[in-house]
Amino acid sequence: MVSEPFARLGALLASTRHRWGPNPFLDEPLPWRDEAPELAAALDALPIEAIEALELQPGALPDPFGAWLAEAAWEVPMLPRVRLPEARWSRGVKGRKIGMIEAFGAVVNEQLSSELVDWCSGQGHLARALCLWGERTATCVEVQPEMCERGARRLGGHNLRFVCADVLEADLRAELIAGRSAVALHACGDLTIRLLEQSAELDGLAFAPCCYHATERASPAISAAAVDLAWEDQHIRLALTGEYVATSYVKRSRRKEQAWRCAFDRLMRAQSGRDVYHPTKSCPRSWLSQPFEGWARQMAEFSGYDLAPFDADNAEAAGWERARLVRARGLVRSIYRPLLELFLAMDRAMWLEERGRVVQLGRFCPPEVTPRNLVIVAR
Repeated sequence: MVSEPFARLGALLASTRHRWGPNPFLDEPLPWRDEAPELAAALDALPIEAIEALELQPGALPDPFGAWLAEAAWEVPMLPRVRLPEARWSRGVKGRKIGMIEAFGAVVNEQLSSELVDWCSGQGHLARALCLWGERTATCVEVQPEMCERGARRLGGHNLRFVCADVLEADLRAELIAGRSAVALHACGDLTIRLLEQSAELDGLAFAPCCYHATERASPAISAAAVDLAWEDQHIRLALTGEYVATSYVKRSRRKEQAWRCAFDRLMRAQSGRDVYHPTKSCPRSWLSQPFEGWARQMAEFSGYDLAPFDADNAEAAGWERARLVRARGLVRSIYRPLLELFLAMDRAMWLEERGRVVQLGRFCPPEVTPRNLVIVAR
């Protein structure tokens, strides 16, 4: 039963919202600083090397974090795995996708019926593997015609067919007939919710949700039992942050952009005389290849601000220091980040439970394979 742990987790997140809700880049002063002034001082004194290490292992945070870490310690078990039959299925599958599919299949393979629907299937690699591992047939539903054509050309046959459709627009219940099982490996946001909404006749479902922020709904939570946490977009995105699989290049680019945005915000506050955050637009990563001064002027024009002459070296240095403080104070949010994602996954499990399904929720692989490693299996 999901209902009892779901209620407990919702109550915990509601009572600790003052710690994970405020964004240290946007909100000052942070409300938890009065609650734990010694913690605030310890964080502000951390060197950048220590901050980077703790961002990867927030559970290793030293005292005085102990009590907060203890209350946020929420174990999510790995679901039982089975040995998969030998099958040559991975030709043309790139990188970590092979490990994801094999881990997902090892958890769900014996719980699926002989007819499958692969929801938002891409080229159908997951369906192909599951058909070979279980002597099944599958219908792959995918919106991109080129993906359907490529998959049908390379993988199609008597046991695999493709339906090209936009799942957010089409009524696909005819494809989701009784006796079938549906699988969805990282169908983003509303794509997974749409599957749930059309799943009444399915024998079972197995899905790993992701990108909870990709929704047109007022709230990312969908179950009647969901606790109202007054979600904001930044909170949903917080649930999905983490750099388990980011490359060194991506990490360096993110660090530079954060520091430069901190520097730009400080410049705008000083020049405008308004001590409030000045929003900026998203920009291409290629802009970061120029010196800071050029980037700042380009960003000002792009975002509709007037930028007076400034000392670029001092402004950039202040931005890097501000970014260090933002990241240090953000370690508090990192304690609760996994719980936010878990709550959103539990919410989807709860929705199914409310409709009479027997539900399992757990992990199907370690985060090094994919950080979106929660899986929901419903019968």
